[in-house]
Amino acid sequence: MRTIYLSKWNERLVAAVIENGKTMALNVCNDEEETLASIYKGIVKAEKANIDAYFVDIGQERDVFLHKADCLHSNLQIGEEVIVQIARVSSRYKSGQVTMKLTIAGRYMVYSPFDDYIAFSKKLPFLERKKWLDFANKVKREREGFLFRTAVSTVQFDEVKQELSQLREQMMQIIEKSKQVQAPALLHRGKDCITQTVNRCLSSGVSAITTDYESIYNRFKDQFQLKVIFDAAPPIDLNREIHRAMKKIVWLQDGSYLLIEENEALTVIDVNSGHSTLDPMTINQHAAFEAIRQLRLRNLGGMIVIDFLRMNEQEQTFIHKEVEKAAARDLQTIIIFGFTQMGLFELTRKKTGRSLKESLNGKVNQ
Repeated sequence: MRTIYLSKWNERLVAAVIENGKTMALNVCNDEEETLASIYKGIVKAEKANIDAYFVDIGQERDVFLHKADCLHSNLQIGEEVIVQIARVSSRYKSGQVTMKLTIAGRYMVYSPFDDYIAFSKKLPFLERKKWLDFANKVKREREGFLFRTAVSTVQFDEVKQELSQLREQMMQIIEKSKQVQAPALLHRGKDCITQTVNRCLSSGVSAITTDYESIYNRFKDQFQLKVIFDAAPPIDLNREIHRAMKKIVWLQDGSYLLIEENEALTVIDVNSGHSTLDPMTINQHAAFEAIRQLRLRNLGGMIVIDFLRMNEQEQTFIHKEVEKAAARDLQTIIIFGFTQMGLFELTRKKTGRSLKESLNGKVNQ
């Protein structure tokens, strides 16, 4: 059973994803201006030919990165005004990344006004894809792009047609606003991380959304397909969960532990037997689940390396399947490469937004 708990921590909004009584994800919202999918009118400040990219001023502390592959046309000029959308928020080490291929996400589809394609969620069954392909071919205009989400299988054509009209109108208003404001300027604020988290989870099955704050209840009570329930009794100790998720060492119930080293390009998880009396294979099995849980909990992305306790080839095959089983519950895309000749387990996890550590500026109040 998956539930979402909305609350506050140090005056910040938090969305916790709870599965069978265990906290699986913590998303902290800073209400910052630069949020994923926000749309800006920016100014091209520099071209970097060696990396096929431009840097664009959108009015933030640092200019953002625009790859030429994400431009609508080639050869942008220095000083040229462009409409861009945040594709990756900035981190401590990297500038944010933007694209000129704008999209607006709805409940059932993602709409693009300048990119000609029809695509489907990987989870959408084949027969559903055929049905919505026929629908798209009837309503799609020239150079429009549609991505049908998993939730589209639960509704009829009229509801999706209505949403499409709303998305078209919303995008038209953004384009019109861009003609009236001076760059750099915010044209459209993307959904905050709380809304993004809830919408992602709703498509994969959520039994309840609860909160212990009246202000949060009033803000979100009618925003989602599933009603938000006010409950004064919190389901988890949020302060304890956040403090635990910021520690390098994660103790498992059997006495073994994980040592997690977070870096910009690579996260390394080292499995240690600690004072556990269990055999190495059982420790590795427990560690496989907990390692994936920690990736979700901390919102870690990029390349991940797990150093399990030593195993033979047959045991490695079993642990590979255990990791796959745990990763199947993750709402982010995980690509598993498996064990290397050195015995290290490699995978990648799609990076979306800031990690928990970045959201909290690398520290918590003790």
